Amino acid sequence: MAFFFQKSQPAKQISEYLPALIAYLTAHEGQTIPLASLNQLARQKDCWNFAYYGTLGFQSEKLTPTFTAEVNQKVTSKLKNISEKQWEAEFSARKPQKSLLNELISSKERYFNLYIKPTGLFLAQTEATTCLPETEVYKKDKQTGAFVLQTLKDFLYAAYRLDLARQPQLEESNRPLNQLVPPSLLWQVASFVHRIPLGSINSLDIQYSFTWLLQYASTITATSTLYASYSSEVLPPEILTQTASIMETLVSQLTTVDVTNLSGAGDSLAISQQLLEQIPLLYQEANDKMAQLDQRLSQKQKDTLLDDSK
Repeated sequence: MAFFFQKSQPAKQISEYLPALIAYLTAHEGQTIPLASLNQLARQKDCWNFAYYGTLGFQSEKLTPTFTAEVNQKVTSKLKNISEKQWEAEFSARKPQKSLLNELISSKERYFNLYIKPTGLFLAQTEATTCLPETEVYKKDKQTGAFVLQTLKDFLYAAYRLDLARQPQLEESNRPLNQLVPPSLLWQVASFVHRIPLGSINSLDIQYSFTWLLQYASTITATSTLYASYSSEVLPPEILTQTASIMETLVSQLTTVDVTNLSGAGDSLAISQQLLEQIPLLYQEANDKMAQLDQRLSQKQKDTLLDDSK
C-alpha cells in the first residue's frame, strides 16, 4: 500500500515510517510494548516533528505519564480500517491530540490515553520559517536571509537532539521544556525565535543576530550534521563530551543578544566590528574540538576495521 502526505511532515519520511509502524504493531499483537518504541521507530525514519506519549488519569491537572501499554489482539484488522486521510491528520497535528492508536493500544491501568503531539522542534522551526522572512533585514537580502533561516533551523535541530540525549524519555514523559534540568537548549533558542514576531527584538538586534548566525554557520551545520548521523535519540558519550559545551555557549551567545548594551553600536558597521572581535576565540575553539573529535572517530573506525580483519 502506498501512502502520500503533503502537509507538515516530509512525505518520504512518513511514507517510510507508517509501514514500519504498522508492521511493528502487527508483530506485537496482544503484547506489552514500551511506548518509547513508537518514537524510536519514527527517529529511525528521520521523523523528529511529532512524538507519542501516554497518560493515566481522568482529570487533566492530575494526569501522570505511563511508559508501557498493550497492543490490541485484533490490531491487524483494526489497522486496515484506518484511512490514509486519517493517518495524514495524525501526523499533521499542530497541538496534542488523542492518537488514532488510542483505540489499538490499551493499559491495565484505568483511564489510559495515548496522545500524539508536535515536538518543540517542529513548532520552533515552523515559527522561524514564518517570522524571519517578515523581518526587514531578511527582505533586504533574501538570498542571505534564506541561508540564515536554514542555519537557524539547523541550530534548533541540534539543540533538540542534545536535549533528547541528555533527558531520557523526554517526549514520553511530556515534560515542559522550560522546567528541565539542565535547562533545555531548544527552549532557549525557540524563545528567542518567538520574540521576533512579538516585536520585542528590534531591527538592530535582528541584524546582529543574522550576522552572528552567518559567522557560526559552519560550526552549527557541522554539529547538526554530526547529530543527524545518529538515528537514535541516544548520542555516544564521546559526542556529548565534545559538543555539549560548544552548543551551550552558542545558545547563550545567540539568546542573550542585546545590542543596546554594546557601547558604540549605533549602526551596522559598529555592530559587525564588535561581533568580529567577539567571535574568533570561541569559533577557533569549536573548530578545534570538532577536528579532534573527527580524528578520534576516524581512528576508532580504523581500529574496528583492523579488529574485524583479524
